[in-house]
Amino acid sequence: MFRRLVLLIGIFMIALPLSAQLDTDDYRWDYADLAFSYPASWDEPFAVQRFGIESVIFAESATRDTERAPEDPFMMFALQPAVDTDMNAILQQQLTEIDIQSEVTIAATLIDQPALWTQGHSRDEAFFGMGMSTDIGDQILSIVGRSPSEQTAQFQYIFDIVTRSLVQGDDFGQLVSFGIVWDNSAEIFDG
Repeated sequence: MFRRLVLLIGIFMIALPLSAQLDTDDYRWDYADLAFSYPASWDEPFAVQRFGIESVIFAESATRDTERAPEDPFMMFALQPAVDTDMNAILQQQLTEIDIQSEVTIAATLIDQPALWTQGHSRDEAFFGMGMSTDIGDQILSIVGRSPSEQTAQFQYIFDIVTRSLVQGDDFGQLVSFGIVWDNSAEIFDG
């Protein structure tokens, strides 16, 4: 009996982190007329101009570049004019700025628009990064992020949640939330 109890507790302790829901907060970027969800455990996003480009940055801790350790996972949204430049060139430039070399780029969808999706690693393989870009009117939105390579799976999950939650314009009340739905219904016969 005691062995079964210990085994059951052990299985529960292993399964709990795998099934845990990611708590999120919502952020509205007024400049770009966009809103998205981000991990509640991360620092709040903040708007900034980087190299003359309107951007939003958020990180697991210490959002400001000068305070953030290189190993802290982060994401950055950037919105810039689409003047004589294609989405892929802008996306590759954004990845280069965070020391990520794209390994594969494929067609995707972002905010119900045709987009590009890419991922790669730093030259020394210490960091993993992802990115997406799409046209929004006469501007190009790019989203890039980076984490230590050993956190690749967790970062892919977070990147996916953030990009899938992204809405534009009047859809601010339509932010997508993610989680697990438990079926707790039981019949007396279930034992």
